[in-house]
Amino acid sequence: MQTSPAIPPAMVASLYPNPATDEFTLEYPGLKAVDFRLHYVSGQVVYQGRGGAGKHTLNCSYLLPGMYIASLHDEKGRAAQLKVLIQR
Repeated sequence: MQTSPAIPPAMVASLYPNPATDEFTLEYPGLKAVDFRLHYVSGQVVYQGRGGAGKHTLNCSYLLPGMYIASLHDEKGRAAQLKVLIQR
């Protein structure tokens, strides 16, 4: 019998305010750090970085209005994807 590798549980994360105009905050309680990417819904990465200690605020004032996806990953392999609408 073949077994599948264990899938890590989903990461608990939130994003606010949504919609955003100048900045938004990614919050991931209980985690020391996460790697994240912000990309258009088409997949093109527009920002990537590493956030520390539970939350990270991103400046989005330079981004074109529209829908974006924030992808977060932690050191244990957990992941979350959150949509954010940028408005002017």
